[in-house]
Formats: sequence, C-alpha cells, structure tokens
Amino acid sequence: MSFQAAAGAQGRSFESAVVAQLVMAGWTILGQHWRESTTLIEVDIIARDPLGQTWWIECKGSWLSESGRNGCLRTDTVKKFVANAALLSLAEPRESYMLVTSHMPEKGTTPHRWIALAIDAGWVDRVEVMTTFA
Repeated sequence: MSFQAAAGAQGRSFESAVVAQLVMAGWTILGQHWRESTTLIEVDIIARDPLGQTWWIECKGSWLSESGRNGCLRTDTVKKFVANAALLSLAEPRESYMLVTSHMPEKGTTPHRWIALAIDAGWVDRVEVMTTFA
C-alpha cells in the first residue's frame, strides 16, 4: 500500500473513532464531508453538542504511521489545518470550529505556534486530543 493510501485509510479510521466518541458523549452528528459554500473547504464532521451548539470539526489523526509523525506532528498537516481555519473564519454564518487530533506538536515548535496563533485569531475555538489505550 502506498504512503498516501495508508494515510487515507488511517485518517478515515481516526475520523470514525472521533464520530463514535462524540456519539458516546451525547453529541448528534449532523453531517460528514460537507463543503462550506463560500470557501469550498470540506468540513470533516458537523455535530451538535449536548448543549445545542453546532460545531465544525476537523479530524487530523492516526496512530499507526510508520514514520511516527501522527496527527499534528506533521508540519504540513498543521499548515493545511490553519489555512482552512483562516478561510472558514470568513464563512457566513460561521459555526464554532474544532480540531480533534491524535497528537499535538510539542510546545515551542513552529506547528504548535501556528495552532496557538489560529486560536488567538479566533479561527479555532477548541482543540481536543484523542488517544488510544496503550
């Protein structure tokens, strides 16, 4: 299996795990792989939390990468996420935007700083790390 095929399979598996976790936590899944009409950015999951707030959720994760650079440990993954967050901040109406990842970059690294800047700019409303039992 090629690197891209393996990465795609792992990403789909991670997204399925995120959906299952959300449902178990009482969230309602409203849609998946929805394309926002102004920016044409695809949102992985649209969900309503137990308090009734709607969220756009971006899944960036995997646990089985041969390189060990899973989730937001990859600089290119974080760069794409931040670019999408910036563009989606222009959407009208804009729902709250959440990153769910399997791995966060270490504090002090460039990708960690990019995520912090996106939060500070109001482009990202919440970040969650979803792990497995090891």
